[in-house]
This record gives sequence, C-alpha cells and structure tokens, in this order.
Amino acid sequence: MLSKKYTRDIILKAAYELSKEIGLESLSMRKIANEVGCSVMPLYESFSSKKELIDALSTFNEKLYDLSSCTMYDRYFRLLKEGLENPTFFLSVVKYDANRQYYQKNQHEEETVSNLCNLMRKDDRLKNLSDIEVYTVNARIEIFIIGTVYTHSLLNTPNTNYLSLKNGLVQTAESIIDGYVKNF
Repeated sequence: MLSKKYTRDIILKAAYELSKEIGLESLSMRKIANEVGCSVMPLYESFSSKKELIDALSTFNEKLYDLSSCTMYDRYFRLLKEGLENPTFFLSVVKYDANRQYYQKNQHEEETVSNLCNLMRKDDRLKNLSDIEVYTVNARIEIFIIGTVYTHSLLNTPNTNYLSLKNGLVQTAESIIDGYVKNF
C-alpha cells in the first residue's frame, strides 16, 4: 500500500483555503489536518508548531504568484481584491503580522521582501532606493489597502466597483511614491 505524502505546500494550501473561510484566529492543527485528510502527525512533521505553520502561511500567498511577470500595481490590486473578497482572512493576517514578534526572520520572509523590493524597483522612481526605503513605500501603500478593506468590511459593501477602487489605488500609490521620492 502506498503512503500519502503530505508536503509543506499541500498543508499550507489547505491551511490557506481553510483560513480564508474561518480566519487565522479559528485555525487549529486539527482543523487543518481534517482539511488535508490526515491526522495531525504529518503537520507536526512539517511544522514544529501552529505558530511556525502560520508564519509560513503569512508568506505563502505571495509565493502563489509570479512576481517577475507582474507590476507592483498588479500585486497591490490583487491584495486589495483578495482583501475585499475575503476580509476576515485578510484582516486576520494583517492582525497576526502586526502582533508577530520578529526575533527571527525566516528564509521565506526574507525572500518575499527581496522579491517585493525587486518588483517595486521596476519603477524608475524607486530603482535607486535601499531595501528599507522601498519597503517603507510598500508599507504606506499597504496601509491604504488595509484601510480600504477594513472600511468595506465595516460597511458590508455587497457590490464592489473594482475599477473605481483600482483607479483610486493607483492614484494613491502614485502620490505615496512621488511624495516619498521628493522628500529624499
């Protein structure tokens, strides 16, 4: 009889899909195992704790997309759209990341930040900035996205005009970039 192999990616995909439904706060190793169709043992073989799994999950979404073939605006709009479609999950990830202690950056986080900085440097205005400066610009744009998702979740807006939001996002991002670059 062949044994099933439960890879980190299989576990993370199941945790990602489940957490979109219930949010990170309600996520448990038992619920993830049920989603995967296994006991909790394969989860603990891949992740030493729920915290480690959620840390990996917070960067998993970025790995689903090929950043080399998109623009920073494509990435930001994807985040905004996913946030509006799954506000419970999106805001729970934001809350988790804000509360997480960064004693140790794991390889996935460093790789994600590096990829993000490289993506943003495709914009000529940002190409000569340091990683910290580029990431500061990114943080300011993501704060706008978080605020938009939070406001829409409070208003419980059923029909979202994505084109209007995309235009607003681009205008805001342009203003943030121009304002940051002019100050340096």
